[in-house]
Amino acid sequence: MNELLDELRRFHSRAEALSTLAEEAAQGTRSEEYAKAEYKRLKEDIASRHKEFQRRATREVEPWIAATFEGALRKAHIAMRAPTNTSPKNPSWTSAVYDLSLELGYHIASIENGSKN
Repeated sequence: MNELLDELRRFHSRAEALSTLAEEAAQGTRSEEYAKAEYKRLKEDIASRHKEFQRRATREVEPWIAATFEGALRKAHIAMRAPTNTSPKNPSWTSAVYDLSLELGYHIASIENGSKN
């Protein structure tokens, strides 16, 4: 369980970093291209991990944790609806990053709270 939770936390941290990159790109202190590249990399990493997990879901965790993890990856990828070439100054990019962070945070809390019971 801890490995899956840590993985979600890393994705969440990367999503939070995208928000910062958008602010820096808007202020001109960071390249828009760098922010777009990071967005694309995260989107690809989430999609890749989701496909891998669907093919080889671990049997060492409780079924509800595996289902929550898989749901988190699926919903996180869906939240990243802005195309990878969208400018971080575009409100749809900002909205997608916000929704991504929200989805991951929700599923992290679900696993944390569920494991306490």
